Amino acid sequence: MLTRTLAYIILFTIASSSVCFGQIKDQILKKVESTNPPKKKEETATPANPNPSTTTQEKKTDNPANKDGKAAFVTNPDLQLDPGAAKGVNTMTPGGEKKEDEVKLEGNARIIDTALFKARMSVKRRDMILYRKGLQNSTPFIHTNSYLKKRQLDPAKKVFGWHPYWMGEAYKSYNFSLLSAIAYFSYEVNPNSGEEIELHDWKTTGIIDLAHKSGCKVLLSVSNFGEKNNETFLKNPAAQNNLIENVITLLEERKGDGVHLDFEQVPLAQKNAFTNFVIDFASKLKSKIKGAWFTMSLPAVDFGNVYDIQQLNGQVNLFIINGFEFYGANSEKAGPVSLAKGGGNWWAYSLDRSIDEYLAAGAEPAKLIVATTLYGAEWVTKDLKYPSPSRKFVNYLLYRDIKKKVGFAGTAEDPEGLSNIYAYRDMNGNYRQIWYDDSSAIAKKCDWIASKKIGGIGLWALGYDNGYPKIWEALANKMAVAEKTAKAKSVIKSPGFLRRFMSIIIEVLTDPEVIMKKPRIFYSLFLMFAGMSGGLGYVLYRYSCSFGRMTNLLLKGSFATFLMLLIFILAMAFQLTNVSTALWILGGFLVGIIFFLILTRSFLSEKELP
Repeated sequence: MLTRTLAYIILFTIASSSVCFGQIKDQILKKVESTNPPKKKEETATPANPNPSTTTQEKKTDNPANKDGKAAFVTNPDLQLDPGAAKGVNTMTPGGEKKEDEVKLEGNARIIDTALFKARMSVKRRDMILYRKGLQNSTPFIHTNSYLKKRQLDPAKKVFGWHPYWMGEAYKSYNFSLLSAIAYFSYEVNPNSGEEIELHDWKTTGIIDLAHKSGCKVLLSVSNFGEKNNETFLKNPAAQNNLIENVITLLEERKGDGVHLDFEQVPLAQKNAFTNFVIDFASKLKSKIKGAWFTMSLPAVDFGNVYDIQQLNGQVNLFIINGFEFYGANSEKAGPVSLAKGGGNWWAYSLDRSIDEYLAAGAEPAKLIVATTLYGAEWVTKDLKYPSPSRKFVNYLLYRDIKKKVGFAGTAEDPEGLSNIYAYRDMNGNYRQIWYDDSSAIAKKCDWIASKKIGGIGLWALGYDNGYPKIWEALANKMAVAEKTAKAKSVIKSPGFLRRFMSIIIEVLTDPEVIMKKPRIFYSLFLMFAGMSGGLGYVLYRYSCSFGRMTNLLLKGSFATFLMLLIFILAMAFQLTNVSTALWILGGFLVGIIFFLILTRSFLSEKELP
């Protein structure tokens, strides 16, 4: 009777283990399939590439920029682009407060808007110009109302952000534990020599040490804007070599972690030169600085097919899509500045289309980051409902200034653009709309990005939300490991081997897929089970005769279990070969069963005395 009972227990244990490991195997295989989806041939429409250009009308001001660099800009309301100017229609009035006639959209409005979209895409250059002209408010940075709780980012998700030099010490309010990498903006390239036009406070900023304490990488952004500047630079090998040497030296001096390349409006004629420059830059950087990252910005729409993604994939760690200005200063409609999905109320270009086109071009999903905005735009519109034709563009606003303006008022959510709208009537009877991404929109964009199975989210620009921590809370909720999971991983406080052993076991039980993502876990598990198997084998060989029958059975059962686990871990390594993992796991269990039967044969063959 005892023999039969023990046999049932053994068979039940083996069956349960098989099911358990089978589930783990299925989870791992599903993870591998999701991170390496089968490539599909996609037909993408060739975007229109019209040549009309527009000019930004800037009104000069005598207001100097704050010398301490601690004030963030807001666009001067007089700095406006007339949406009717491209059509030969003047819809502007000097004051901008009187209601105006509706702009008549012509049949080729979509083509005209495409040209204007290209004209307003260079957001970083615009912001830089406005700061230098002194067009900023004097709101000081605050560090009291901040979300600084330490969190752990999900290993499969990345958060990228820019810190513009004009944001000064706003970085003291950043939650670096929620950032994978931050780009200090920027090393401004002199296209004739490769030397810096401006380096700002890169050599003295405290952002690097503060970020490193939380494991966040700090990259030096290298910027060059405009077709003419890029053509000049890319035709000059000496300037390119000079730039690469200078940047590597600056990174070594400050212990920076890599480079973010911000070259915008690269002409099609320089496509090959640009590709060669990127490969050369990344290769030299990574040969000089161990573990260095090389990331680069991509336009929301590659109108000229300038970026050879397949060639750049091997050198670039992250591609950041600049998801800005789908609607802005010269658009015919008021709409989402960072448009998630096109069609319906909005024009065809959108971030959804951007992602699909870059994936079709060969970008690795895990390397693709979508950057959204921490600023918004305001228009005088025909209606308070949306979409509404724009009567006049008013200005761009930082997130913190929008929140001050909106106060406790409710906002509408656009389900297509995944953006928010605050609509109101001003004191002069004009209808106005402010479009921006609040914390709710950021959270929904994080969910949408996860559904697209790409790398993560980016933010232009950090500090624009200073004083309003909800954005960081949204990132914590959507991009960080759940707190209960994080606590489970740190619950074991015992020192030494036991602590390490229990921490690894808890991490694997919490997320079995971690075996495939972290080589450290694989090697640790292998060494642990190999050591335990060897130790138990020695004890059984040397002292088994001194133990009772039940103790012997438990020791031998544990020995067989550890051997099975060891073979299972080895089977994971064969994911890299063409041998089926399922067969290796099955073989491992068969070997374990054989060992168990051999070791317990004498016990099971004994008969109970009457």
